[in-house]
Amino acid sequence: MSAEWQGSPTESEEFRHLDQTIASFTRNIPRAFQDPVGTAVDPLLYTAHILPHVAMIQLHDPHAKVDSPNDHSAMQMLAATRAILDLIYKLSGTTYDLLYLDHSCSFGWFLAGVAIIRFLKAKIHARDEDG
Repeated sequence: MSAEWQGSPTESEEFRHLDQTIASFTRNIPRAFQDPVGTAVDPLLYTAHILPHVAMIQLHDPHAKVDSPNDHSAMQMLAATRAILDLIYKLSGTTYDLLYLDHSCSFGWFLAGVAIIRFLKAKIHARDEDG
C-alpha cells in the first residue's frame, strides 16, 4: 500500500487480495478433504478448516461495522464466525476427545465467541434504540 493511500484499508488492492486469497483457500479444499468430522475426526484437517475462518475474522474485525447489515467486513466476519460455529456443532456430535486437537482450534472457538457476542450486542443495542 502506497504512502499516499487516503481511503479505507478495506478498499485497498492489498486488502482485497488477502480477502480473496483466504476465501479461495476455503473454496478450493478438495472434495475428499471437505469434511473433517466424517466417520472419524481428523484433527489436522479440522485445524486446516478452522484457520482460514480465523484469518478472515482477524482481517475484517478492525474494520467491521457490525451494526450495518451491508458492511462487507461485517458480512465476511459473520460468515467466518458461522463457519467456525458449524465446525463446533459437528465436533460436538461426536465422542472425540478434544485434547487431541491443536491448541489453535480453541483460539478459533474463542474468536468466534467474541465475534458472535459483538454482533449480538449490536443487535440488542439497535433494538433498545428502536424501542
